Amino acid sequence: MEPLKLTSDGLLVTSWMWGKSAGSGALNSALSPLDGSPLGQTRQLDERELSELLAPLGQPLSISPQEVRAFASRLYGELERLAAPIFEALQRETGFVRADCAELRDGILLFARDFCDEGFAPPGEPKPQFYAVESEKRVVRNVAVPWGTIAIVLPASASLFLGVTCLLNALATGNRVILRFPAANPLSAAVLCHALERAQVPAKAASIVMVPAKELLGAIHACSASVLIHYLGSSRHAPSLVSQGFENGKSVVVDGEGNSWVWVASNADVNSVVETLTQGAIRYNGQTCTSINGAVIHPTIYNAVREALIKRWNALRTGPPSNESVDVGPLGDAKQAQWCMERIETSGGQIVCGGSCEGNFLTPTLVENPSEDSELVTQGLFGPALWIGHGTEEEFVRLWARNHFPLCAGVLAPGADGHSWGMRLGNAARIVINGDPSVEWTFEPWGGYPASGNNPVSSWADKYRRIVAIDEKIQKANR
Repeated sequence: MEPLKLTSDGLLVTSWMWGKSAGSGALNSALSPLDGSPLGQTRQLDERELSELLAPLGQPLSISPQEVRAFASRLYGELERLAAPIFEALQRETGFVRADCAELRDGILLFARDFCDEGFAPPGEPKPQFYAVESEKRVVRNVAVPWGTIAIVLPASASLFLGVTCLLNALATGNRVILRFPAANPLSAAVLCHALERAQVPAKAASIVMVPAKELLGAIHACSASVLIHYLGSSRHAPSLVSQGFENGKSVVVDGEGNSWVWVASNADVNSVVETLTQGAIRYNGQTCTSINGAVIHPTIYNAVREALIKRWNALRTGPPSNESVDVGPLGDAKQAQWCMERIETSGGQIVCGGSCEGNFLTPTLVENPSEDSELVTQGLFGPALWIGHGTEEEFVRLWARNHFPLCAGVLAPGADGHSWGMRLGNAARIVINGDPSVEWTFEPWGGYPASGNNPVSSWADKYRRIVAIDEKIQKANR
């Protein structure tokens, strides 16, 4: 197995700042949700290093598409060599079962391998518009320019996958990039630091840092450089992030939580429905933005689906994910498991399967007919649980308006029209027809649910470009 980079005193290198290892601040030692064992000691940035991190931000980055392509190819080679440490990092940091960790690892490698073919092509510029103003002809054209620097706050559940995704897209769009890894992901940070060093990332183009998010963002707000802050994580921080960005002249994109629901039609196949709802709810231990949290099932097949779900969920196995027969692994910690149980118990619904937690393990839990106003329904939860209720298609559409995080919806209805559903489900960014919403393609062209309340579906690269209108007077030719 490829050894990860260590400091002279045996600590993991989890900060790689503009071409050199960093970390002279507070000592950090995260614990694995698998067994409580240390993931490895590391040091965060100190004040001096944080100042050095911001020093290049006002300088333009000159990086060509050829350089990005060459770096992406080298990065893929390094990540491929690190496949075993990547798998270990994913499993020890997340507690996901082996199949989910393997899927994440393969997705990381696939993205790096195919980025230049699948995700690199820049969008074409709009056709210039010509018009006359006060007898003078002008041309208006929209051009895409870099933000300058993209500062990315990564989430704990998918830090390495999203780190590679954001890194390559930021560089491809001409931006300098800072990736902030959570303290809970020292192995993932160490893997990417190691890969960046070996892949020879272009000078002053990218940094990986481990530092409290508040300290990093506070320093960015105080600097004069043009920076786009991209935050991925809990939506409860979105209002303050956007407000602070506005006050300090920094642009902010927030990819927050998702609360995915599924509508099940009367003509859906019961067995297929049960498997889709099960896998969509327990995939990654139910801890993704597209995990299925709830389902509204047509009354004519509700009882059949309900009984089949109870039978299927009673057979699910919870335990250490190192055991290949296990279906559901642990959550991040005991506090998260207890939070899930409290949200379930206060929902007003009846627990028909599971409903117990021990330490950071939550048994897969089915909840029937929770209150429409409960937080379980309106906000969802990050854990292996699913609420079900019966209702018509119209009732599902009505209920959707109560969803606080309407990122993604599923429709299990043979012959369903996706465009029609898109018109009816307000604020949904992604609608999956007759499939599992928790399954995503590595290059899927949608970007999340920004805190502004909009949900522009676009490639990741489009997040990292500013569109500027260039309005020029056409000079008259000399005769």
